Amino acid sequence: MEDPFKDKITPPPSATSNYTKKRLNNGLHVLNPGVYCGGLELKPQAIPDMLPGVYVIKDGRLNVQAQAHLIGQDVVFYFTGTNTGINVRGGGEMTLRGRKEGNSYEGFLFIQDETSNPGGQQVDIQGGGSVKMEGILYTPTWQVAIGGNGEVNQTAEFWVMVADNFHMEGNGTLYIRSNAQGIGLPNLMPRIKNGPVILK
Repeated sequence: MEDPFKDKITPPPSATSNYTKKRLNNGLHVLNPGVYCGGLELKPQAIPDMLPGVYVIKDGRLNVQAQAHLIGQDVVFYFTGTNTGINVRGGGEMTLRGRKEGNSYEGFLFIQDETSNPGGQQVDIQGGGSVKMEGILYTPTWQVAIGGNGEVNQTAEFWVMVADNFHMEGNGTLYIRSNAQGIGLPNLMPRIKNGPVILK
C-alpha cells in the first residue's frame, strides 16, 4: 500500500525549550513541549502530565518503565535523529490523545521523521498496564511490535497505525476503533477503494 503521508510531514519549527537526557523519578511531574535531546525516560511510579503541544524526541527514546504513567491530551511526539524510538514496558501505562483539529500535526500522536534510524528500528509496546492511545501512529520505516499479556487500547475510540511492518505476540489484545470525530480528532486516512486487503 502507498504511504498516505509521504512528503506531507514537515519537521517542527525550532522549539524554545530544550531538555537533555530527561529522566523522571517517582512522583507527579508536569512536562512542557520542546526538544528532548537524548530521549525521555519515565522511571517506575513516575506520573508526568503533558501540557498540549509538540514534543520532539531527538537522538534518544521515549521509555516508559513498568508502573510509570504518561498522561497527555492534544499532544504529539516527533522522533528524529539516531537511536530514537518508543519503548513501553509491561506494566507501564499511557493515556494519550493526539492533536486537535486546527493545530500542527492535527490527528497525529506519534510521528517518525523518515530520515531517522532508516530501517530496523522498533516501536515496542508491552501490555500489562493500562495503555490508551488515541490518534495516528506514523512510523514509515519502523516496525511496530505489540506484545505481553495485557489489553492495549481497550477504551480508545480512535487508533491508526502506518508503519513499515507490524508484529504482535503473546496473549494480549489490541483494540482498533475509528471514531475520530467522537473525540474531536480528524480522520485523515484515505478510504480503500476496493475494500480491505491483507498483504503477505
